[in-house]
Amino acid sequence: MNKLLFFFGVIALLGFSSCFNAHSESHEEFGVLSQLVKAFNESNYRQLAQQSDELLELTFENEARHYSQTQTRFALKDFFQRNPVASFEILHSSQQTSIRYIIGNYRSSMGVYRISIRMRKIGNEYRINMMKFRKES
Repeated sequence: MNKLLFFFGVIALLGFSSCFNAHSESHEEFGVLSQLVKAFNESNYRQLAQQSDELLELTFENEARHYSQTQTRFALKDFFQRNPVASFEILHSSQQTSIRYIIGNYRSSMGVYRISIRMRKIGNEYRINMMKFRKES
């Protein structure tokens, strides 16, 4: 009888801990996504550059280049100045192990851009290591 109670206690404990982990992961995902939405809606190129990896693959209209955080800041500042934000919304988000993928629409008076973002987990935080801007027709 004691072995049976112990067995069910262990099962309950494992179930509780997996629920806790799922909750903390969804809370973490919400934080990452809300930071991105806020940064794009405020044209906050500094925050986006700060969230980027040391080297970011940045693509504008099929022209990919690798940028440092400082270069990223200037490239995003230029994009936001030429395309003032009307809105940004996330269309899709998924995660595979330590990689997160995000697709969103950036609307400006100059048109709509589909933005694809790849983030990787470094330590306890996600860093942007790829961002693609493609103008929708």
